[in-house]
Amino acid sequence: MVPYHHCIGFSCYWYEHHLPLRGFLIRELTPNGDWFAYLQQELMRLGSTVRRYGDWSWPLAYVLGLLGSLYFKIMDGKSAEDLACFGWQCVAKKVQSDEP
Repeated sequence: MVPYHHCIGFSCYWYEHHLPLRGFLIRELTPNGDWFAYLQQELMRLGSTVRRYGDWSWPLAYVLGLLGSLYFKIMDGKSAEDLACFGWQCVAKKVQSDEP
């Protein structure tokens, strides 16, 4: 995201509101990640990132990454789609006027 530090896209509410108004039936609406997936990804690369920038605490960063990995294994796939979702995958079908 550097240098802009923002994401763009539509929320699930946009799809749920606008697609039916235009004659589409939503078959699937799936988030691209969430806060927990983002945090897990960043914890896993914390050690290598800190080491690359020459910080003396890089061994501790690797330990934190391993602890984070253990934590997410215990969490067993919980998600927070409303936080840090990076867009949505939407599958929709145009409903013909003679279809329900």
